[in-house]
Amino acid sequence: MVAAIDAATGYGWDLQDMLAVGERATNLARIFNLREGFGPADDTLPARLFTPSAAGALAGVAVAPEELAEALQHLYRLKGWDPANTRPGRARLQALGLAWVADLLDGLAP
Repeated sequence: MVAAIDAATGYGWDLQDMLAVGERATNLARIFNLREGFGPADDTLPARLFTPSAAGALAGVAVAPEELAEALQHLYRLKGWDPANTRPGRARLQALGLAWVADLLDGLAP
């Protein structure tokens, strides 16, 4: 995939460059959502997924809310986000070249 994108764009990027683009995008999306009033409580699944399915290939299978909560906390830590409020950390944003976005976080309510 890296070779195909590089051939199409001619940027000379490698896998790390492309991963950084994705990481910048997810951090920008999180900050946008925080600005719009979304927070950790909104990081969930539809209620029907917490109830076991009655039939089909996944009959009897459901997502355990505590397992989802644990997975989200792990994800937040991996991303360098504060697990309590899901704000991206200033140091990580600066490392991604998004220092100007880190300044926007200061103006948002906690």
